Amino acid sequence: MSRLILLAEGDPSERRTVGRDLVAAGHTVLEAATVPLALLLAGPGARGLDLVIADADLPAISGIELLRVLRLYRPELPAVCLARALPPREVVEDPALAWVSWLIRPLAPGRLMLEVGSLLGTPNLGSGGSPGLPLYGPARRHAGG
Repeated sequence: MSRLILLAEGDPSERRTVGRDLVAAGHTVLEAATVPLALLLAGPGARGLDLVIADADLPAISGIELLRVLRLYRPELPAVCLARALPPREVVEDPALAWVSWLIRPLAPGRLMLEVGSLLGTPNLGSGGSPGLPLYGPARRHAGG
């Protein structure tokens, strides 16, 4: 089943690669290189969006801030934040970001597709994904309740 995914990624090469993988998995992808564009695509009034994937290091305004703002408009929307380093504890434990799955780059092949499938209820191991890779973040640490 095709799902609509917003990909907010500042690096053009990463955006192409991740976007290509998502499309290959059967999803429709809206791409944004900046937070203002991402908010236009996913903010108030946006319909049909199933997931957002945000680069923590978007230019000017971080992907973390994008996810905080989106939470106000779209509290039901699952999200993945791609970071190059583990965010500070106060960010990961921020209640406004408890719904975010954190993945640290570089990712193992297929890792993002595995997480996308898990969040959307459409398991997809992608190319070489491993269900044994750990996640970091409050949404996963408290998954049972």
